[in-house]
Amino acid sequence: MIAEYISIPFPKPKVTYGKEELREKYEIQKDDFVILHVGHAENDRGLGVFSELQKIMPNIKIILVLSSRKKIKKDNLNPKIKVINRYIDNIYELYAIADAYLFPIKSKGAAIDIPLSIIEAKEMNLPIIVSDIGVIKEGLEGYPKKYLIKVKGEKEMAKEIKDILEERIIKK
Repeated sequence: MIAEYISIPFPKPKVTYGKEELREKYEIQKDDFVILHVGHAENDRGLGVFSELQKIMPNIKIILVLSSRKKIKKDNLNPKIKVINRYIDNIYELYAIADAYLFPIKSKGAAIDIPLSIIEAKEMNLPIIVSDIGVIKEGLEGYPKKYLIKVKGEKEMAKEIKDILEERIIKK
């Protein structure tokens, strides 16, 4: 028997979020371009891609919300990256301040088929950049703001993400 992807209805938040007020709350500048990632700090999660991306796009703001027993050491990441290593009561506030969502895993086994964070980003209508892996891309089938990246080395993935951001997402 083969398990297939089943679309699960996920309710959109019932609150309308004010982006400017939330950016002030989380100490994000009004004009910053914000990339968000919510997930675990485990192997093959592609967290090094964020440091490489920050190096080649120093003017963007990256926020990582890491929900894991394993705490990531900030010295392993670019110091400009904002790391939140705690539970966020209303995670939708962070999706509301983001301009794009990034999920750069490096192997199929690094995540469940359709991570909740991708569903949340989709419900908040964010552009979503994900690794071109299995069911993740199938779960975003038909979503007009989906951008797939090839699984490569961290520097190559960061370059591909930069190209997508500059050519398709960041408003000039």
